[in-house]
Amino acid sequence: MEKVIVFGGGRFWCTHAIFQQLRGVSYVTRGYSEDKFQHSGSRDKTDGQAGRVKVIRVIYNPEVISLADIIRIHLRTHNPTIKLDLHDDASSQYRSVIFYEDEIDRATIVSVIAEMQMFYEHLIATKVKHLVSFESALDEDQDCY
Repeated sequence: MEKVIVFGGGRFWCTHAIFQQLRGVSYVTRGYSEDKFQHSGSRDKTDGQAGRVKVIRVIYNPEVISLADIIRIHLRTHNPTIKLDLHDDASSQYRSVIFYEDEIDRATIVSVIAEMQMFYEHLIATKVKHLVSFESALDEDQDCY
């Protein structure tokens, strides 16, 4: 049975290819997710608007690759210690975040972040949020390096 995890960590072009090459990952899609804590008001499809985050959606087989290993890889594909200004839509769309679907996954994510902290001089700023929505990026933004 396949599972889903969604990551934000900079521009999605930078992380997409890494996850596509992992054994046990069947599909990676670039897109956008909503981080509901942020802005209220009008929404459009412009990057960075209304709490949108550039993300990748990873579909994987947990019998082949563990969620813990996927999280470790995610935290190494970008600098998870950078705190972006959440009131600045231009930069907040690139913030480090992990969106999960169920509470068991959340517990694993929190545990791995704590484990990985020892490898960083600064505090890991990656947010852990329940997945509210995912919208695929345009076709021309998929599978390009």
